[in-house]
Amino acid sequence: MRIAVVTKYDQQHQPLHAQVKALILQLAKSHDLFFAPQTPVALFEALGWDAEKAASRTSAVRLLATKVDVLVSIGGDGTMLGAAREVVSFGIPLIGVNQGRLGFITDIALDDQAYHKIESMLKGMRIEEERSLLYVQGQTALNDIAIHRPGSKMLELELSIDNRFAYRCRADGLLISTPTGSTAYNLASGGSIVAPCAKVFTLTPILPQSLANRPLIVEDSSILEVKIVANDAVVLADGLDIMRLSPGVSLTITKNKDSSKFWHPEKDYNYLETLRTKLGWHRQD
Repeated sequence: MRIAVVTKYDQQHQPLHAQVKALILQLAKSHDLFFAPQTPVALFEALGWDAEKAASRTSAVRLLATKVDVLVSIGGDGTMLGAAREVVSFGIPLIGVNQGRLGFITDIALDDQAYHKIESMLKGMRIEEERSLLYVQGQTALNDIAIHRPGSKMLELELSIDNRFAYRCRADGLLISTPTGSTAYNLASGGSIVAPCAKVFTLTPILPQSLANRPLIVEDSSILEVKIVANDAVVLADGLDIMRLSPGVSLTITKNKDSSKFWHPEKDYNYLETLRTKLGWHRQD
């Protein structure tokens, strides 16, 4: 099988992680591997590839999507998010190996069982899941779109849903989250945790002036329009600064036409178990 491998973005010139090396060397024995540009140089040396072969198997993630059957992300949730945005329009499934810390969407631990779990998924023993993304002016977000104040002045904004006025609020901003993003910035902002399969988006005011402005859950088919009434705003997609808005400007946010495809180990994946583990629900006080 042809596999694209994406590693953490800050490790290209770092010492090669022993477990990353072991996993990729195992995959290389039975699969055709391709790599993203940020791949550690030492990994090609471990594979025994010369510079010419390494160059021929390395390209931007979006280009890799046209050459492979599946993408394996080795890193944290940020690495997985970046890869998902790049390949979503190609329908390439993603497998997440957690080399980070928290890891809500990279659910395979980087240990001596990682290779066997990936192999079992490649052979069909997997849970396939589709994750919704947000779309705003040519940009996609798997976690969230944040409309935030860039300075000290509180934002005043108006929200309309499907061309119907919902409310005006003064706040540090407004967060529109997918179910995937419900455990990220949304959770820290007081929003609800949402099951990945739910067909909804969560709208969470960020530090609103009035306690009456509460998180709101809407169908993911909704057309959301946010108008900036007072003070400038910055728009972030999955934490990346994508645009600035001035008072009087409106922004339309919808569901992206394509969804991300995630593969999980058939025997080990349990979303509620992930929540219990990551959020410490299993602990006794």
